[in-house]
Amino acid sequence: MSRKKTTDNLPLTLTGTKKAERAIRYTIGIVLFLIAGAGLVIAARLINQHFYRANPHFALVNVDINPTPNYSSNRVLTILSEMGIEIGRNNLMNLKLKAIHERFAREPLIKTVEVRRILPDTLRIRFTERLPAALLHCTPPLHIDAEGVILPYNIKDTPNTLPHFTGVRNPSRLVPGEKTDDQMLAAALRLLQLVRTRPDGRYLDIALIQLDYQQRHLRLIVRALPFSPVFRSGAQVTVPVMGMNAALDRLNDIIIHKVKTNGTISAVDVTYVNRVNVIP
Repeated sequence: MSRKKTTDNLPLTLTGTKKAERAIRYTIGIVLFLIAGAGLVIAARLINQHFYRANPHFALVNVDINPTPNYSSNRVLTILSEMGIEIGRNNLMNLKLKAIHERFAREPLIKTVEVRRILPDTLRIRFTERLPAALLHCTPPLHIDAEGVILPYNIKDTPNTLPHFTGVRNPSRLVPGEKTDDQMLAAALRLLQLVRTRPDGRYLDIALIQLDYQQRHLRLIVRALPFSPVFRSGAQVTVPVMGMNAALDRLNDIIIHKVKTNGTISAVDVTYVNRVNVIP
């Protein structure tokens, strides 16, 4: 009986041995694969370091910039220098383009920025500036663009005819480079956009917009135009925030009537739907 029992257990012993050998071979295969993979990664890094990042052929020789009124070539080079990037001291392949992009994108006046490597030796930087849509009379004075992004006061090549916004609330919450959530400022910007796009908008040369938060009205001060005597110099136009399009339609009807009759306007309040009060 003892011999029979030993014979019966023999296949089980052989089967267990084969499984163990297979597991060992599998483990060895995985280890060899990982070693080979690590070797390839190290080799790739060494090749990258030798042929690219430490290759003098890719030394930074030129920074290709499109200068703008507020960002001259010297100003851009100064910003790069503050980041530790200088011509003749850096390798083009070592530059972190994302960090460069993020640095220029933080500038309040920069709207879009593109950073590229131009092999073998040039860093190209392209950007566009935000354009001020109005000057904000607050402390400190600021500008704002058509999208509601707050801009600094000192901006070169700003038109003298830029509209001024007065009566701005909570100016301490206005941060250059950030978009404001002030609904009255947004309404004033929307009004400027409508005036630019409407055919009758050519009669409105807006010098100033006063924000009336309590009544939710916009009070416009307009300039006299040489081609049309309809609005006297300093004429006041009051427009509601709600129903702005309809109010401008009412104003358009009044302007057309005044043009036909050679009339003038010193003040008009189109917040009224009926019997709009017009002072010649």
